Amino acid sequence: MNTTQFFVAAIISMVAGFAQTPSITNVTNAAIPAIDAPPDKVHLQPRSMATIFGNNLADFTVTGVPPWPSSLGGTEVHFVVDRITYGIDGGSNFTAPCSENCELIGTLVFASRTQINVVLPDVPLVGNSRIIERSRIVLIRDGIRYDAR
Repeated sequence: MNTTQFFVAAIISMVAGFAQTPSITNVTNAAIPAIDAPPDKVHLQPRSMATIFGNNLADFTVTGVPPWPSSLGGTEVHFVVDRITYGIDGGSNFTAPCSENCELIGTLVFASRTQINVVLPDVPLVGNSRIIERSRIVLIRDGIRYDAR
């Protein structure tokens, strides 16, 4: 193999590596070490930080700075919410389908090919609490949407 063939092979290999489909292997939260592993729905508290582990999650390693951006390393993280559970003063809870803006965009603190640290967006407060229930993670990588559905 001559030098030109070597460089062409190296470039093709590099481009093929970037074009691989991202995959999520686990989602954790700093407060709760092992929450979910896809394909199950994720249950995360609004305004909490989650860590997504997987393969081919971002194009390169980068750390964000405040105010946290919605895109790092060519990747965005969206949460598509099916239901939200609200806590009502007095102790009763109710669960409602997401009716407005059900695709929430996280802000990214860190992104690499194998890990993303993301802060979940806020959802409207009803009563004294709210928890995003039955949501799924959708990655937008270099403008291409990767959704488990």
